[in-house]
Parts: sequence; C-alpha cells; structure tokens
Amino acid sequence: MKDLTLSRHYFLVDGKPKQLWFGEMDYFRIPRENWGKSLDQLKAMGIDGVSIYVAWISHERKPGEIDFTDNLDLDAFLNLIEEKDMFAWLRPGPYVYAELRFAGIPPWLAVEHPEILACRWKDGRFQPLDEGMSISYLHPIFLQYVDRWYSRVIPVIVRHSLSKGGCVVSIQLCNEISGIHIWFGGIDQNPDVCGYGNPDGRFVRFLKEKYQDIENLNSIWGTGFKSFEDISPEKMEYANNRIMVEYDEKQFYYKCYIPEYVEVLSKLARKYGAEDILLSINIAGPSDIPSFSECSNKLPDIYQAVDLYYDLHISGRLDSVTISYDSEYGTELCKAYTKGPPGALEYESGIFTDIHSIDPEEQELWMALGVLNGLRLISLFQAVDGIHTPWEADVGGIYNYNAPIKVDGQGLRPHYYSIQKVIRYFNGDPWFLDAEKEYDLFIGTYDNLASDISTAHLLFRGNITFGIIDLIRESPKCHCLWVNMSKVMPQIVIDRLIEYVNSGGKLILTGEPPLYNDKGLSPNLLERLGIELEPPKSPFSLVKFNRDQYVRLTGFAGKVFGRKKTLYALKDADISLAINETEQTVIGVYKRGLGEIVFGTFMPEYIVSEHKSLLLLMLQSLGVEPLVKTDRLRAFIISNRNTGERRLCIINYWHQPIKEIIQVSGINLEIEAKPLEWMIRQI
Repeated sequence: MKDLTLSRHYFLVDGKPKQLWFGEMDYFRIPRENWGKSLDQLKAMGIDGVSIYVAWISHERKPGEIDFTDNLDLDAFLNLIEEKDMFAWLRPGPYVYAELRFAGIPPWLAVEHPEILACRWKDGRFQPLDEGMSISYLHPIFLQYVDRWYSRVIPVIVRHSLSKGGCVVSIQLCNEISGIHIWFGGIDQNPDVCGYGNPDGRFVRFLKEKYQDIENLNSIWGTGFKSFEDISPEKMEYANNRIMVEYDEKQFYYKCYIPEYVEVLSKLARKYGAEDILLSINIAGPSDIPSFSECSNKLPDIYQAVDLYYDLHISGRLDSVTISYDSEYGTELCKAYTKGPPGALEYESGIFTDIHSIDPEEQELWMALGVLNGLRLISLFQAVDGIHTPWEADVGGIYNYNAPIKVDGQGLRPHYYSIQKVIRYFNGDPWFLDAEKEYDLFIGTYDNLASDISTAHLLFRGNITFGIIDLIRESPKCHCLWVNMSKVMPQIVIDRLIEYVNSGGKLILTGEPPLYNDKGLSPNLLERLGIELEPPKSPFSLVKFNRDQYVRLTGFAGKVFGRKKTLYALKDADISLAINETEQTVIGVYKRGLGEIVFGTFMPEYIVSEHKSLLLLMLQSLGVEPLVKTDRLRAFIISNRNTGERRLCIINYWHQPIKEIIQVSGINLEIEAKPLEWMIRQI
C-alpha cells in the first residue's frame, strides 16, 4: 500500500502533495456480493479511499454478542479495499448517526441502563433530552461498554493500518460530537457525570478554577451559595444573572466535558493498538468549529475536519445559491481553527429525501468549489446507497440516499459523472494544492455566533472574499476586520480590538453591545473606544443611507420599545452612514487612534439587494475596495504560494445564464456564464 502523511496545507501520498477524495460506503448495509463492484465504481469515479461507518448497533444486536461474520465481516471488507489499492477512513463510533436507530448505539444499552442518558433539569427533576437517544458521553457505565466495543473493533482496524502495509489512514472518534446533545435538548447535565455537590465533581472543579472564591461567583451570578458544592441545576434556575450562568455552563461543556470525552476515546483507541494511526473527529457544521477550539488546543494531534451539507443551510433552501457560502465559510473556519489541512469528512453527494434529487450541475459546482475554497480532503456522503435490516434504522428497506452509486454496485446516477469530471480536472492540475485566496477582509471570531454566520452570508452575496481570524488565539494584523459583538465578550478579544484600532486597523463592529466580559465584569469595550449609545426615538428598524436608499435591519435596542429590531442611536459619530426615521445616526464611522471604526448595533444579513449596497457603503467609508467587483456572479482570486501566479475563479451559482462585466485590478472583463458554470481565468 501507499504511504499517506499530512502537512499544514495538504496531504502527501508517497511524499507527493495530493488532493484527497474519499467516499462513504457502509459495508453493513450493502450485500457482500456487491462490495467489489461498488469499490470498482468508486475507484473509476476517481476516489482514493473509502470512509466507513462501523455501526455498533449492527455488530452487537444482543449484549455481549459482537458479530463480525457474513455481511458484517469488517476484516474481509478492509482486505478487499487493500486489493483495490485504496485507502480507508474508519468511523467506529460509538455514535455514528447514519440514519440508524438510536443514532447507531445498541438500543438495549439505554434500556438496561437508563441512568446513562443525557439529561437536563426540567419541571422539578432530571429528564432525558428529547427523543431519549442522547447518552451522557462521560458516564462511567457507558464508557465501560465503549471500552468493550473498542476492545473488539479497534484490533480489527489496527491489523490494516498503513504501518502494517494496510489501508487504514485514520480512526474517527465518535461522530459529530455534541450534536446528539445540542440538537435534542441542550448541554448534558447528567448528575453522575457533572458531579454537582461533589468537591471533586467536574462542574464544581470548573467553577472553582474560574472563580476561586464562592463570593466571586455569587457577585457575578447574583446568587447566595454557601459553597461551590451547593450549586446544582435546580438552584441555578434562580440565579439573577442567567446570561453568565448559561455562558459558564457552555464554557464548561466545550472546554472541559467535550475535550475529556475525546481524550478518553483516544486513550481507548491507543490502548487497543492504534498507536500509529491518525485519530480524527468530524465537527457537525461550520458554526460549531469555534466551539472545538479548546479541544484542538488540548489534543493537537487529533485531526479535526468539518461536515458540509448545502441542503442543511440555515435558510432551509434546497438550491445552489447556498452552495458557495457554506463551503467558503466552513473552509475558512477550518483554516483558522484546525491544525491540519482543511478537510470535509462528510461532503454532500446525496440527499436522504424523495422530494429533491441531486442536480448533476449543482454537484459539479459543489465539488469544484470545495477545492477552490481550499478543502484538501473531500469525503462524499453518501457515495453508495444501502439496504437496512429490520429494526436497524429509522426507516426500513432501501437506504436510498440518492448517492452516485446504487446499492447493486452497477446503477449510476447522473451526478456520478459530474463528480468524476471534477476529480479528473483537479487531479490533472496540482497547481491548486498550493493556491490560497486573496482576501478583502477578515471576520474575527471567538464563539459560534449566529451573527458571524449571517455576516459570512452577507459578504458572500456582496462578493467580498473573507478569511477568518480566531481572536482568542491571535491578534489581528489584517487591513480590515469585521467583528460581531455579543452579550458576553472575552476580555482578551476586547483588548485585542482596542490595540488593533489604535495601531491603525480598520474595524467594522456590529451586533449586540456586550454586557459582560468572560469573567462577568464590565466589558468596557465601548467606553475604551469612545462610542456612546443613546435610546432611539423611533421604534422601527428601517434605516436610510446613500441619501435615498432604505433597508430594514435587525437591531438590538429592543428593550427601549419592546421590539427586537430597533437599533441604538449613536452620539457624536465622525461620519453618519445611516439614520433612522427621526434622523438619528444608527451606523457611523469613528476615527480612533490611528484607526477607524464602522459601528452599528444590528445583525449583518443579506435578504435584499439593499443589504449589499449598505455593505459596500460601509467598506467604502473605510477605504476598502474589493479586489473583484461583480453584480450577480461570484468571483475571487487565488494565487500560488510558491510561484505567485494568480487565477480568477468565476462562479455562476444561479440556474440562469448571466452576462456581466467583472472588474479586476481596474480591468473590465466581459463574462458570459452558463447556468451553474464555474470557470478559471489566468490574470
């Protein structure tokens, strides 16, 4: 077998940079006689390796009876992959989701041990999260069963590691960690895991480390606890400062609970022989990536990638308009937060629904954009359909995921050839492996804020090419920075923004004015920037700009009139960019130190074209000119970090042909683009 390693920017196969293409194929729901045919079709499509769920629910239908025979013969499947000279990325859970019952956990486990269920305090008692299929990751009984499962499955995988001449590139630990809690009710409060009342309990230790003295916590939370051990979810409900209580609980979950779970799984994998196999996790979606920052800090050797699905976009739209935005945002977050080459361990190539089939042209565009945006690992989900056995899945019969390859290993859907076309194109031109975008500005992030998501969407629709900076880890040094405020802002972020502006940075500051820093104290951001807010005289959020343009914004001065959308008025702005109907400035420019600030208390978003016009006005006021100017087309520049050669990427993500003038470095280019066409021009 070939060798595979990774660098910061890309993977290397036998020492040579390689764009990696994987495809999900789950052996347990494909008839064994079809394995070889399906693998042949994957390889002919251009796929380098197979991503594989190893479903615990399928292998251990009865407690203690773990089955690796017949259609569940993982060893035989990996042997076959090796015969085809392909790689394998194993995903043995414990959770796999995969549209399986109980998300892939054997249902008998929760039936026999209901105490392991994740839960929250509600209506006077601890209640399981909605749907009752969320397990408390760190419950000792659950981890005992995970240990037993890993003791059987990891050795099978290890026999096929690259170091032993096999095919296994990586072992993914669990699946979309945190999703099974957050999607179905919230952060886990299982008392056996969190240890409320226990001096050595996890939540107690977290609070002690943060606040040191119980009176410090009481002053911030607005409580009267006698000790840290006195704190429980029941009593937390009566805290006066719910904002800081919820913030601290979230910090505990993502900075302590989740990293510990990943570390436990990694130790179990190493315990059973995976010492020299790359371990990985997949993050459920772009917005979750900042939440896993501490996990990356504590476990830097575990590779992190993201899952990207354009049909699960926040807008709920099932069309190509959302494709580029989700791919761009997710990839840029990977670049900022993860330590290896940006990758997507689930990249949509099918939809589990019968109301919307995959459009071949959309799939081609989606695939191409992944590479152009900087993804160096793309794993298609699903690549092959399947068949479920009774009571195994949420649905019975055919697992029709509209994948490019049907379950018989012979039938091919039209988008198979779209995928094949894109893979051949980029495999034939390794120039793109060393290509990186040229940015107009950066989004500064520090949490998984909805306002950051909507800002990225606005910038995409305005054809502004953006990168991302993790403001917790680094000080911004870019020409222009966009940051969204929130109720709680870490003090280190506030300090870095002040330094950035005083040093000459151009800052766009939007969102909800902070009430606290991460310690629960006064955030002092606006005071230090010399920005003073005043109540608006108008209860409406319609603003006027550019003399005669109007647009409705989502503001954060709702308490004034009991309406959520009102914007605060600004006192003494140096330049007024937008006013409300009583002619108060609501978006303004401030000159501070050597820098400048565009400020407004609203949620950046794109709904109508006026939002784009306002965006361009804000940038113009700071002297920021987009590198590429378009109307409806999406276009950006990528340059090779070794040669400096530049190429212009042009995307028509609409289902209509478009003819327009694109301006690049002062040069006008007349472009005619077919529906869903992508093109590359050398400049």
